[in-house]
Amino acid sequence: MSKVIVSPSTLRGTVTVPCSKSAAHRAILCAALAAGDSILSPIAISNDIRVTAEAAQALGATIREEQHTWHVTGGHPPKKQAQIDCGESGSTLRFLIPVCAALGIETAFIGRGRLPERPIGVYLDLLPAHGVTCRTKGGLPLSIYGTLNSGEFILPGNISSQFITGLLLACPLLPEESTVRLSSPLESAAYVDMTLEAMQAFGIQVEPIEFGWRIPGSQRYRARSFSVEGDWSQAAFFLAAGALGGTLAIEGLKRHSTQGDRAAASLFDAFGAESHWNGETICINSKNYTEWKSMPLKFPILCRFWLSLQRSQRDAHVSIMPRACVSRRATASPLWPTDFAG
Repeated sequence: MSKVIVSPSTLRGTVTVPCSKSAAHRAILCAALAAGDSILSPIAISNDIRVTAEAAQALGATIREEQHTWHVTGGHPPKKQAQIDCGESGSTLRFLIPVCAALGIETAFIGRGRLPERPIGVYLDLLPAHGVTCRTKGGLPLSIYGTLNSGEFILPGNISSQFITGLLLACPLLPEESTVRLSSPLESAAYVDMTLEAMQAFGIQVEPIEFGWRIPGSQRYRARSFSVEGDWSQAAFFLAAGALGGTLAIEGLKRHSTQGDRAAASLFDAFGAESHWNGETICINSKNYTEWKSMPLKFPILCRFWLSLQRSQRDAHVSIMPRACVSRRATASPLWPTDFAG
Protein backbone atom coordinates (compact mmCIF):
# COMPACT_ATOMS: atom_id res chain seq x y z
CA MET A 1 0.00 0.00 0.00
CA SER A 2 1.42 3.38 -0.97
CA LYS A 3 1.57 6.23 1.51
CA VAL A 4 0.93 9.84 0.60
CA ILE A 5 1.87 12.71 2.87
CA VAL A 6 0.14 16.03 2.28
CA SER A 7 1.71 19.04 3.97
CA PRO A 8 0.25 22.55 4.23
CA SER A 9 1.47 24.73 1.40
CA THR A 10 0.32 27.16 -1.25
CA LEU A 11 -0.16 26.15 -4.86
CA ARG A 12 1.77 27.89 -7.61
CA GLY A 13 2.06 27.14 -11.28
CA THR A 14 -0.16 26.21 -14.21
CA VAL A 15 -2.92 23.60 -14.28
CA THR A 16 -5.27 22.39 -17.01
CA VAL A 17 -8.76 21.42 -15.88
CA PRO A 18 -10.58 18.42 -17.41
CA CYS A 19 -13.27 19.06 -19.97
CA SER A 20 -16.83 19.74 -18.92
CA LYS A 21 -18.75 16.50 -18.86
CA SER A 22 -21.92 18.37 -19.83
CA ALA A 23 -20.21 19.88 -22.87
CA ALA A 24 -18.70 16.52 -23.84
CA HIS A 25 -22.09 14.74 -23.78
CA ARG A 26 -23.51 17.31 -26.18
CA ALA A 27 -20.50 17.34 -28.47
CA ILE A 28 -20.44 13.55 -28.82
CA LEU A 29 -24.12 13.34 -29.73
CA CYS A 30 -24.00 16.27 -32.16
CA ALA A 31 -20.98 14.69 -33.86
CA ALA A 32 -22.69 11.29 -34.00
CA LEU A 33 -25.70 12.87 -35.73
CA ALA A 34 -23.52 14.71 -38.27
CA ALA A 35 -22.58 13.18 -41.61
CA GLY A 36 -18.81 12.95 -41.91
CA ASP A 37 -15.83 13.09 -39.59
CA SER A 38 -15.75 15.28 -36.49
CA ILE A 39 -12.75 15.77 -34.22
CA LEU A 40 -13.51 16.40 -30.54
CA SER A 41 -10.81 17.48 -28.14
CA PRO A 42 -10.06 17.25 -25.30
CA ILE A 43 -12.26 14.44 -24.00
CA ALA A 44 -11.81 13.22 -20.43
CA ILE A 45 -13.01 9.66 -19.99
CA SER A 46 -15.57 8.94 -17.28
CA ASN A 47 -18.26 6.31 -16.87
CA ASP A 48 -20.96 8.71 -18.04
CA ILE A 49 -19.00 9.82 -21.12
CA ARG A 50 -18.22 6.21 -21.94
CA VAL A 51 -21.88 5.19 -21.98
CA THR A 52 -22.78 8.20 -24.14
CA ALA A 53 -20.08 7.12 -26.61
CA GLU A 54 -21.44 3.57 -26.61
CA ALA A 55 -24.93 4.95 -27.19
CA ALA A 56 -23.66 6.99 -30.14
CA GLN A 57 -22.17 3.83 -31.59
CA ALA A 58 -25.48 2.05 -31.07
CA LEU A 59 -27.02 4.73 -33.29
CA GLY A 60 -24.54 3.85 -36.04
CA ALA A 61 -21.66 6.26 -35.41
CA THR A 62 -18.06 5.10 -35.21
CA ILE A 63 -15.62 6.51 -32.66
CA ARG A 64 -11.85 6.28 -32.69
CA GLU A 65 -9.95 7.47 -29.64
CA GLU A 66 -6.45 8.92 -29.71
CA GLN A 67 -5.65 9.81 -26.11
CA HIS A 68 -7.82 12.87 -25.39
CA THR A 69 -8.88 13.37 -29.01
CA TRP A 70 -11.89 11.56 -30.43
CA HIS A 71 -12.65 11.05 -34.12
CA VAL A 72 -16.41 10.62 -34.52
CA THR A 73 -17.87 9.57 -37.86
CA GLY A 74 -21.64 9.94 -38.16
CA GLY A 75 -24.24 10.02 -40.85
CA HIS A 76 -24.56 6.27 -41.27
CA PRO A 77 -28.10 4.93 -41.75
CA PRO A 78 -29.58 4.49 -38.28
CA LYS A 79 -30.08 0.99 -37.01
CA LYS A 80 -33.63 -0.33 -36.85
CA GLN A 81 -33.21 -1.68 -33.33
CA ALA A 82 -30.86 -0.92 -30.45
CA GLN A 83 -30.35 -1.58 -26.78
CA ILE A 84 -28.71 1.29 -24.94
CA ASP A 85 -27.18 0.77 -21.52
CA CYS A 86 -27.12 4.25 -19.96
CA GLY A 87 -25.16 3.12 -16.92
CA GLU A 88 -25.90 5.70 -14.23
CA SER A 89 -26.00 8.68 -16.59
CA GLY A 90 -29.22 10.68 -16.55
CA SER A 91 -27.90 12.87 -19.37
CA THR A 92 -27.35 9.87 -21.63
CA LEU A 93 -30.83 8.52 -20.95
CA ARG A 94 -32.80 11.75 -21.28
CA PHE A 95 -30.85 13.03 -24.28
CA LEU A 96 -31.18 9.77 -26.21
CA ILE A 97 -34.86 8.93 -25.70
CA PRO A 98 -36.22 11.62 -28.06
CA VAL A 99 -33.22 11.34 -30.41
CA CYS A 100 -33.82 7.62 -30.91
CA ALA A 101 -37.52 8.33 -31.34
CA ALA A 102 -36.77 10.97 -33.99
CA LEU A 103 -34.62 8.45 -35.88
CA GLY A 104 -37.34 5.81 -35.65
CA ILE A 105 -35.09 3.36 -33.80
CA GLU A 106 -36.90 0.73 -31.76
CA THR A 107 -34.86 1.12 -28.58
CA ALA A 108 -34.64 -0.60 -25.22
CA PHE A 109 -33.09 1.59 -22.53
CA ILE A 110 -31.58 0.04 -19.42
CA GLY A 111 -29.54 1.50 -16.57
CA ARG A 112 -27.82 0.82 -13.28
CA GLY A 113 -27.61 2.17 -9.76
CA ARG A 114 -30.31 4.74 -9.07
CA LEU A 115 -30.91 5.58 -12.72
CA PRO A 116 -33.84 3.17 -13.17
CA GLU A 117 -35.64 5.09 -10.40
CA ARG A 118 -35.09 8.56 -11.84
CA PRO A 119 -38.19 10.16 -13.35
CA ILE A 120 -38.90 10.04 -17.09
CA GLY A 121 -42.59 10.89 -16.81
CA VAL A 122 -42.22 14.03 -18.93
CA TYR A 123 -41.43 11.87 -21.94
CA LEU A 124 -44.10 9.33 -21.07
CA ASP A 125 -46.62 12.17 -21.29
CA LEU A 126 -45.20 13.89 -24.39
CA LEU A 127 -43.99 11.19 -26.76
CA PRO A 128 -47.16 9.09 -27.16
CA ALA A 129 -48.99 12.21 -28.37
CA HIS A 130 -46.36 12.50 -31.10
CA GLY A 131 -46.39 8.98 -32.46
CA VAL A 132 -44.12 7.08 -30.06
CA THR A 133 -45.21 4.13 -27.95
CA CYS A 134 -43.49 3.83 -24.57
CA ARG A 135 -43.49 0.61 -22.57
CA THR A 136 -42.35 0.84 -18.99
CA LYS A 137 -43.45 0.18 -15.46
CA GLY A 138 -42.53 3.72 -14.51
CA GLY A 139 -38.77 3.86 -14.99
CA LEU A 140 -36.17 1.63 -16.59
CA PRO A 141 -36.23 -0.63 -18.46
CA LEU A 142 -38.00 1.46 -21.09
CA SER A 143 -38.79 0.44 -24.65
CA ILE A 144 -39.90 2.87 -27.35
CA TYR A 145 -41.47 2.13 -30.74
CA GLY A 146 -42.46 4.31 -33.65
CA THR A 147 -41.14 7.56 -35.10
CA LEU A 148 -41.47 10.93 -33.42
CA ASN A 149 -43.74 13.38 -35.24
CA SER A 150 -43.11 17.10 -35.62
CA GLY A 151 -45.30 19.46 -33.62
CA GLU A 152 -45.50 21.41 -30.41
CA PHE A 153 -43.91 20.02 -27.27
CA ILE A 154 -45.05 21.68 -24.03
CA LEU A 155 -43.30 20.90 -20.77
CA PRO A 156 -42.56 22.64 -17.45
CA GLY A 157 -39.48 24.82 -17.14
CA ASN A 158 -38.81 23.78 -13.54
CA ILE A 159 -37.79 20.22 -14.41
CA SER A 160 -34.36 18.87 -15.26
CA SER A 161 -32.99 20.63 -18.31
CA GLN A 162 -32.02 17.20 -19.64
CA PHE A 163 -35.58 16.78 -20.93
CA ILE A 164 -35.43 20.11 -22.74
CA THR A 165 -32.02 19.31 -24.20
CA GLY A 166 -33.22 15.93 -25.46
CA LEU A 167 -36.10 17.51 -27.36
CA LEU A 168 -33.94 20.30 -28.75
CA LEU A 169 -31.40 17.78 -30.05
CA ALA A 170 -34.13 15.65 -31.65
CA CYS A 171 -36.41 18.24 -33.26
CA PRO A 172 -34.07 19.29 -36.11
CA LEU A 173 -34.17 15.67 -37.32
CA LEU A 174 -37.97 15.77 -37.79
CA PRO A 175 -39.42 16.53 -41.23
CA GLU A 176 -41.43 19.60 -40.25
CA GLU A 177 -41.02 22.58 -37.95
CA SER A 178 -41.44 21.98 -34.24
CA THR A 179 -41.67 24.18 -31.16
CA VAL A 180 -40.58 23.48 -27.61
CA ARG A 181 -42.57 25.62 -25.18
CA LEU A 182 -42.27 25.96 -21.43
CA SER A 183 -45.34 26.19 -19.24
CA SER A 184 -43.35 27.69 -16.34
CA PRO A 185 -40.13 29.71 -16.00
CA LEU A 186 -36.89 28.00 -17.03
CA GLU A 187 -34.70 27.22 -14.02
CA SER A 188 -31.62 25.63 -15.61
CA ALA A 189 -30.99 28.15 -18.35
CA ALA A 190 -27.21 27.65 -18.35
CA TYR A 191 -27.49 24.01 -19.42
CA VAL A 192 -30.00 24.82 -22.15
CA ASP A 193 -27.73 27.61 -23.40
CA MET A 194 -24.90 25.10 -23.58
CA THR A 195 -27.09 22.80 -25.68
CA LEU A 196 -28.07 25.58 -28.07
CA GLU A 197 -24.45 26.65 -28.40
CA ALA A 198 -23.32 23.12 -29.29
CA MET A 199 -26.15 22.68 -31.79
CA GLN A 200 -25.30 25.97 -33.47
CA ALA A 201 -21.65 24.93 -33.70
CA PHE A 202 -22.75 21.79 -35.56
CA GLY A 203 -24.89 23.76 -38.02
CA ILE A 204 -28.34 23.63 -36.43
CA GLN A 205 -30.61 26.68 -36.36
CA VAL A 206 -32.90 27.29 -33.40
CA GLU A 207 -34.97 30.44 -33.02
CA PRO A 208 -35.87 31.72 -29.54
CA ILE A 209 -39.56 32.55 -29.16
CA GLU A 210 -41.67 33.61 -26.22
CA PHE A 211 -41.50 30.84 -23.59
CA GLY A 212 -39.49 28.51 -25.82
CA TRP A 213 -37.85 27.81 -29.14
CA ARG A 214 -38.82 27.22 -32.77
CA ILE A 215 -36.83 24.51 -34.54
CA PRO A 216 -37.05 24.20 -38.35
CA GLY A 217 -37.34 20.61 -39.55
CA SER A 218 -35.24 18.58 -42.00
CA GLN A 219 -31.98 20.08 -40.76
CA ARG A 220 -28.65 18.30 -40.84
CA TYR A 221 -25.94 18.33 -38.23
CA ARG A 222 -22.62 19.20 -39.88
CA ALA A 223 -19.33 17.54 -38.94
CA ARG A 224 -16.55 19.76 -37.66
CA SER A 225 -13.58 20.03 -35.33
CA PHE A 226 -14.81 21.05 -31.91
CA SER A 227 -12.95 22.15 -28.80
CA VAL A 228 -14.65 20.84 -25.66
CA GLU A 229 -14.43 23.52 -22.98
CA GLY A 230 -13.04 22.91 -19.52
CA ASP A 231 -15.18 22.34 -16.45
CA TRP A 232 -15.70 25.49 -14.40
CA SER A 233 -16.95 23.51 -11.39
CA GLN A 234 -13.59 21.71 -11.17
CA ALA A 235 -11.73 24.93 -11.84
CA ALA A 236 -13.37 26.41 -8.74
CA PHE A 237 -11.11 24.30 -6.50
CA PHE A 238 -8.01 25.77 -8.12
CA LEU A 239 -9.51 29.23 -8.06
CA ALA A 240 -9.96 28.80 -4.32
CA ALA A 241 -6.37 27.62 -3.94
CA GLY A 242 -5.11 30.68 -5.77
CA ALA A 243 -7.41 32.98 -3.83
CA LEU A 244 -6.12 31.59 -0.52
CA GLY A 245 -2.52 32.56 -1.12
CA GLY A 246 -1.36 30.74 -4.22
CA THR A 247 -0.62 32.06 -7.66
CA LEU A 248 -2.22 29.89 -10.32
CA ALA A 249 -2.79 29.96 -14.06
CA ILE A 250 -5.73 27.76 -15.08
CA GLU A 251 -5.95 26.57 -18.66
CA GLY A 252 -8.69 24.87 -20.65
CA LEU A 253 -11.57 27.15 -19.65
CA LYS A 254 -13.81 29.10 -21.98
CA ARG A 255 -13.80 32.75 -21.05
CA HIS A 256 -17.38 33.45 -22.11
CA SER A 257 -18.76 30.05 -21.14
CA THR A 258 -22.46 29.47 -20.58
CA GLN A 259 -21.66 27.25 -17.57
CA GLY A 260 -23.29 28.60 -14.43
CA ASP A 261 -20.12 27.92 -12.43
CA ARG A 262 -18.38 30.54 -14.58
CA ALA A 263 -19.46 32.98 -11.86
CA ALA A 264 -16.94 31.45 -9.43
CA ALA A 265 -14.15 33.75 -10.58
CA SER A 266 -16.08 36.93 -9.90
CA LEU A 267 -17.26 35.56 -6.54
CA PHE A 268 -13.67 35.02 -5.39
CA ASP A 269 -12.79 38.50 -6.66
CA ALA A 270 -15.63 39.91 -4.59
CA PHE A 271 -14.00 38.48 -1.47
CA GLY A 272 -10.58 39.92 -2.18
CA ALA A 273 -8.88 37.68 -4.73
CA GLU A 274 -7.48 39.10 -7.95
CA SER A 275 -8.08 37.32 -11.25
CA HIS A 276 -7.41 38.28 -14.83
CA TRP A 277 -7.34 36.66 -18.25
CA ASN A 278 -4.21 36.17 -20.31
CA GLY A 279 -5.59 34.98 -23.63
CA GLU A 280 -7.59 31.84 -22.80
CA THR A 281 -5.87 31.33 -19.44
CA ILE A 282 -7.28 32.71 -16.20
CA CYS A 283 -4.75 33.73 -13.55
CA ILE A 284 -5.66 34.17 -9.88
CA ASN A 285 -3.87 35.12 -6.69
CA SER A 286 -4.74 36.46 -3.26
CA LYS A 287 -4.85 40.19 -2.74
CA ASN A 288 -6.64 41.95 0.10
CA TYR A 289 -9.13 39.91 2.04
CA THR A 290 -11.60 41.59 4.31
CA GLU A 291 -10.18 41.87 7.83
CA TRP A 292 -12.97 40.68 10.07
CA LYS A 293 -11.24 41.91 13.23
CA SER A 294 -11.90 45.46 12.08
CA MET A 295 -15.65 44.94 12.10
CA PRO A 296 -16.58 42.40 14.80
CA LEU A 297 -20.17 43.61 14.98
CA LYS A 298 -20.80 43.16 11.26
CA PHE A 299 -19.47 39.65 10.95
CA PRO A 300 -22.24 37.85 12.91
CA ILE A 301 -25.00 39.51 10.90
CA LEU A 302 -23.24 38.58 7.65
CA CYS A 303 -23.10 34.96 8.82
CA ARG A 304 -26.79 35.13 9.65
CA PHE A 305 -27.44 36.57 6.20
CA TRP A 306 -25.73 33.63 4.48
CA LEU A 307 -27.60 31.06 6.57
CA SER A 308 -30.93 32.76 5.92
CA LEU A 309 -30.15 32.92 2.22
CA GLN A 310 -29.43 29.21 2.26
CA ARG A 311 -32.91 28.48 3.59
CA SER A 312 -34.63 30.90 1.21
CA GLN A 313 -32.81 29.45 -1.80
CA ARG A 314 -33.31 25.79 -0.91
CA ASP A 315 -36.22 25.36 -3.32
CA ALA A 316 -34.11 26.91 -6.08
CA HIS A 317 -31.47 24.17 -5.67
CA VAL A 318 -28.82 26.52 -4.32
CA SER A 319 -26.84 25.80 -1.17
CA ILE A 320 -24.13 27.53 0.81
CA MET A 321 -21.25 25.73 2.45
CA PRO A 322 -22.71 25.22 5.94
CA ARG A 323 -19.48 25.52 7.96
CA ALA A 324 -18.35 28.81 6.48
CA CYS A 325 -19.13 30.71 9.66
CA VAL A 326 -18.04 28.25 12.33
CA SER A 327 -15.31 30.55 13.65
CA ARG A 328 -14.81 34.29 13.56
CA ARG A 329 -11.75 33.77 11.37
CA ALA A 330 -13.82 32.19 8.59
CA THR A 331 -14.79 34.15 5.53
CA ALA A 332 -18.24 33.99 4.02
CA SER A 333 -18.35 31.35 1.30
CA PRO A 334 -19.68 31.62 -2.24
CA LEU A 335 -22.83 30.04 -3.51
CA TRP A 336 -22.44 26.61 -5.00
CA PRO A 337 -25.13 25.28 -7.40
CA THR A 338 -26.31 21.79 -6.63
CA ASP A 339 -28.46 21.36 -9.72
CA PHE A 340 -26.65 18.61 -11.57
CA ALA A 341 -29.07 18.80 -14.48
CA GLY A 342 -26.24 18.29 -16.90
